Amino acid sequence: MIDKTDNEQVQTIGTIDLFDFDPIHKRAGVGILIACEKNRKKGYASDALDVLIKYSFRILQLHQLYCNITEDNTDSLNLFQSKGFKLIGTKRDWLVFPKGKKDEFMFQLINKEN
Repeated sequence: MIDKTDNEQVQTIGTIDLFDFDPIHKRAGVGILIACEKNRKKGYASDALDVLIKYSFRILQLHQLYCNITEDNTDSLNLFQSKGFKLIGTKRDWLVFPKGKKDEFMFQLINKEN
């Protein structure tokens, strides 16, 4: 969970998780959500992702992390790219929405030390 503290009040504002954890191949997917728009663009997701990356590489000894982001999610695209995730592919027309189809981008972060 991603929490913030205001005046000693703790509020859960989002989640960050590892999924498809594969200890044999030393990789996992990353998912992140800051639920309420008023808490976005304040660095909470960035801080949480920093902690998760360090934990994944140092403690879990993973070699790589990956994520999937829709083409129109510019905030997530910018966040993951700012942490060194590299675009490795595009799934064309991957998701279907009432207003049409969207591509999904695949990103990967390789741990050069492991």
